[in-house]
Amino acid sequence: MNPTNVNLSNSKISQPIDVIFSSIEKDFIDVSEIITQDRFPYLLCLPAENVVALLDFTNVSPYEIWYFDEEFKFSGKGFSLISSKGSFRIQTRAKYIVLWNRESQYYKKYGAFKCDEICLME
Repeated sequence: MNPTNVNLSNSKISQPIDVIFSSIEKDFIDVSEIITQDRFPYLLCLPAENVVALLDFTNVSPYEIWYFDEEFKFSGKGFSLISSKGSFRIQTRAKYIVLWNRESQYYKKYGAFKCDEICLME
């Protein structure tokens, strides 16, 4: 998978970053099947017709999860920090999700950005 460029932005600044874009066609997502590298963040596009999606983060950590609505506006964060016995799932109404590996150099450089929205670049 090749990285795609997006802009993270807030009222003061816009920050271009590379992401791995993945369009999801189902409402149950096993995140461990999507994660194939840990350098770039992932941008997941969830199905528009689904009201709620269920993401299974079992054995996927440490990740920071940024949620965006259908207009690409930031709506919150979540975390998958520790692998342990048992499953860990997150239910969300977000239409777009950015997954950051908290141990990557990319996260250390851009993860603290105060994001209000994300914009796909052409």
